[in-house]
Amino acid sequence: MGGDVERKSVSPAHAAVDSVATQTQIAEEIDATAHEATDEPKPATATVDVAPHNDERLEAAPSTDDGTTAAATVGEPEANRSVASIRSKVGDDDDSPVLVLAHRKWFRHVMVPRERVEQVAHRYGVTVEDLRTWNGLSGQTQRMRLGSRLRVFTARVPPHREKTAYTVAEGDTWWSVALRHGVDGRDIRAYNYPSRGKMTPGSRLQIWVDPIVHAWITEGGDPLPDDEAFALRRGGLSVGRPDAGWLVNGVRLPKGAGYHLRLPKSAYGSSHAVEQIMIGLTLFRLVSENPHDLELGAMSRARGGELGGHRSHQSGRDLDIRLPRRDGVPSWVELTRRRIDWLTTWHLVQAMLHADATAIFLDYAAQKQLHRAAKAAGVDRKELRRVLQYPDGRSAAGIVRHSPGHEKHMHIRVGCGPYEVECAE
Repeated sequence: MGGDVERKSVSPAHAAVDSVATQTQIAEEIDATAHEATDEPKPATATVDVAPHNDERLEAAPSTDDGTTAAATVGEPEANRSVASIRSKVGDDDDSPVLVLAHRKWFRHVMVPRERVEQVAHRYGVTVEDLRTWNGLSGQTQRMRLGSRLRVFTARVPPHREKTAYTVAEGDTWWSVALRHGVDGRDIRAYNYPSRGKMTPGSRLQIWVDPIVHAWITEGGDPLPDDEAFALRRGGLSVGRPDAGWLVNGVRLPKGAGYHLRLPKSAYGSSHAVEQIMIGLTLFRLVSENPHDLELGAMSRARGGELGGHRSHQSGRDLDIRLPRRDGVPSWVELTRRRIDWLTTWHLVQAMLHADATAIFLDYAAQKQLHRAAKAAGVDRKELRRVLQYPDGRSAAGIVRHSPGHEKHMHIRVGCGPYEVECAE
């Protein structure tokens, strides 16, 4: 196990709650002073500071001369109710613990070490372009000085990252400490620069953690690397959009029956995405009679980012799966429409939709074959229209969407997990 964490005897779940409860109180405080929230930003008459803190309680402070409302005291009854609320959600993938207000309001975000402008935008659920416009930032500005403030107009109010102290224990590595805190190992090194000699037992590390992510990891098992635990772990996080994001502590798809990894070095994803893919694969095996193993292609690199030949696959939520072969078709022959088992392909689509696939990309001509096989098997017209664009056109509604270059494989996209605060669709 890891070393000691000093946080005024506040559990990770408590820490997340304190931040959320504090900001709920903040929102209530500015209701009487801020402009009426509308769909478009107006000149702010009141702005709320969303700043990092380490205390269990924030003392009340009066409004300042510039109209800024300071944080009010968080009373114990409110905090206790919030603790029960967030703990009931830790491990529950149905709801996100991030606070969402009824109306958008102006907030002032205080930058912490290693935080990027685009992370702030994703964190508050606004576009990077809007955030830059509100704050007069150029497109080249990626990071800002510690303590810099950004104005944000939003209804989504996540808790701020918090600074915590960690005592290095015997056997700790930068990687293991990163896993237990839900942060990138490179960031921990930067927080403690110069880092040389600090990974020795008894050394004290300063780490900025996301309280929601940290609570999620802490409530689960010890987050050992996959090759030690042989099980899915918490803490693999998707950041940003699939075509402009990255992975923190990516989790590799495990080896299993009924499929094989064609590109193991590019088979990493977020904890949520890998979990949902495994659920889909399990469901598929229960309904499919196809004797061939599925061939899983690219997902993401361990740290995400650009993957050669792909526009997306950057944030650990995309997976390519080769279309299933008909019985008797060997894997080494070229896959053509006549050699694809279209009914098995339909079963695969259905299995992934029962997981958390938010979109499946497949060429429109291939959708025609899929539609024909499903219809022949007795699938009703309403379900076919819900799932496929064919025959209503390439711009029609449908979860399976036309994408050129996807004639022989399908591209599965998984949604953001409830504890991936900076994940963007």
